[in-house]
Amino acid sequence: MKINILLLTLLLCLLSVSLFSQEFKVDNIFAGKKEIYFKFNAASKHEVNDMSRIISIDKVLENLEVYAYANRKEFAEFLAYNYSYTLLPYPGISNPQMCDEKNIRQLQTAWNAYPTYSTYEAMMYQYAANYPGLCQVYNITTLTSGRKLLVAKISHNVTNHENKPQFLYTSTMHGNEPSGYIHMLHLIDTLLSNYNKNARITNILDNVELWINPLANPDGLYGASNGASIAGATRVNGNGVDLNRNFPDPSTNNQHPDGNAWQPETMAFMGLADSLNFVMSANFHEGSEVCNYPWDGKAALTADDNWWQYVSAEFADTAQAFGTSGFFTDVSSNGITDGYAWYQVLGGRQDFMNYYRHCREETVEISETQCPAGSQLPILWNGCKRSFFNYLEQSLKGIRGIVTDSCSGDGVRAMVTISGHDIDSSEIYSALPVGNYHRPIYTGTYNLTFSANGYQSKTINNVSVSNGSTTVQNVVLNSINKRPQAGFVCGYNGTMAISFHNTTSNGNTYLWNFGDGDTSSLANPNHTYASNGTYTVQLIAFNNCGSDTITHLVNDYAGINKVTSNNSFSIYPNPANDACSISINNKQSNIANVSIYDLAGNIVFQKSFALNSGNAIIKIDMKDYREGVYFIRIVTNSCNYSTKLIKVKE
Repeated sequence: MKINILLLTLLLCLLSVSLFSQEFKVDNIFAGKKEIYFKFNAASKHEVNDMSRIISIDKVLENLEVYAYANRKEFAEFLAYNYSYTLLPYPGISNPQMCDEKNIRQLQTAWNAYPTYSTYEAMMYQYAANYPGLCQVYNITTLTSGRKLLVAKISHNVTNHENKPQFLYTSTMHGNEPSGYIHMLHLIDTLLSNYNKNARITNILDNVELWINPLANPDGLYGASNGASIAGATRVNGNGVDLNRNFPDPSTNNQHPDGNAWQPETMAFMGLADSLNFVMSANFHEGSEVCNYPWDGKAALTADDNWWQYVSAEFADTAQAFGTSGFFTDVSSNGITDGYAWYQVLGGRQDFMNYYRHCREETVEISETQCPAGSQLPILWNGCKRSFFNYLEQSLKGIRGIVTDSCSGDGVRAMVTISGHDIDSSEIYSALPVGNYHRPIYTGTYNLTFSANGYQSKTINNVSVSNGSTTVQNVVLNSINKRPQAGFVCGYNGTMAISFHNTTSNGNTYLWNFGDGDTSSLANPNHTYASNGTYTVQLIAFNNCGSDTITHLVNDYAGINKVTSNNSFSIYPNPANDACSISINNKQSNIANVSIYDLAGNIVFQKSFALNSGNAIIKIDMKDYREGVYFIRIVTNSCNYSTKLIKVKE
């Protein structure tokens, strides 16, 4: 027994020493660091995907050598799997070439340096100031550091909503991957300075609403140097979170797949995507050179897999043709990959945009070197710039058109689905206020169905399109229950005139015919008849969907409509629930005709009551009336009186 206790004590001591040793090792590795960069070898793709749920994988080579980032907690969990690993220098530049506000002109000529944060912000707002008809700059959130997520909207007639696809480019959501940041600034400059000078650029700005966010993680890029340099840039944001693992994940239906709350940057981009109707998008990264198309989170093909391979290959082929030797070949010889086939990513923005926002977004890795030196930036730009234009112009290809209301001609937000083709949220939606839709798609013939609340769905069969071309298919949807429904009641307003109360639904213009030759276009007119009698009153109600007509017989007693001192009336209680009473101070009438009308003009009560001289009380039972507004009319031989009567719940 003593021996067993001694053995147990020894085992506990050894375990404590092991845990202390591991804790000591982690402490030493992470001394003063938010995250580390390392590599290890996995035995299978399944292992790679398992590790992707624990650490942030950067890239995976064909021999299953894995390059990854981890914070302290993630790395401690990784160590529990007993992989052999090699710590690597953290990607970055120790002495990057920087540009301040005094040298903006020089940067915009050579594009071979990184701006300080204040220089970047100044450049963005200066573009909007210099090209007010082409560029607007929006701040979609200000971080606690004071740095902003800036987005430039670029288009001809930039202040107007037009029949244009909305397109998004964004870069550097990993702070230590900044070459795309410079390329997007370079692209903004190129587009604006060459409008009406270069035919291709002019066509793009005339026909696309382009949104460019050069820097999606300013705290990761500038946080270590307070904005003065990108030295010490980190992959994660200021809170130590990998933003490209922080989005809702469709493959797991998990809103927080990384276990972290949505970051301010994440919420800002989700809000931007929710407020606009992006047709296509790309986000730019570094660490490899490859077009990574969806899905990232699951082993399934998208509905448009052949289209994705086509547009990704166009990007990569062009980059290989104009880049340096070996450009866009480190992951695959053709420079493209299905995301999951490379390695699994949960919580990535690419899958979020495709599934939840119906936007065709892919992830493009544009530099095998993370944080390339300033001298390398013009070389990378020359390899990628034509591909930037090619991919952008794909938003103009495929099937497009405008969905409108058959009555008003206004644009309609409609869902556009392709029978036998769409799966996993690949349907798209038309955008308001124009009603324009844009469906990039591979060569073929398709049946499109257009549907919207309040409208009859419509299917257009055999719509054909070819790669690189555009097929226009405009659609008119017929609205349901939107025609006007005419109605009115009449009353007496204490003068010689009859008051007509319009109860029409969905009307916007009106034409009254009072039956005596007079007409009116007022919504609620008063009319005085020249002689007593019964008149056929007609109301025609109009809106953009058509018209509706209603007629009522109206009795007028000319010359005695005015309430005089001969009679006085009061109705109580009003509002009433189960009953109301009419008090008549009668001086010369012997009969009172009482009628009650609903808002549609239907008579719900009508009765004649004998009156004695003096005060008379008439009781009306209202138990069976629906709650709402009615009109009560009292006619004696000396007066007509009309007013509202309201029925309420008991």
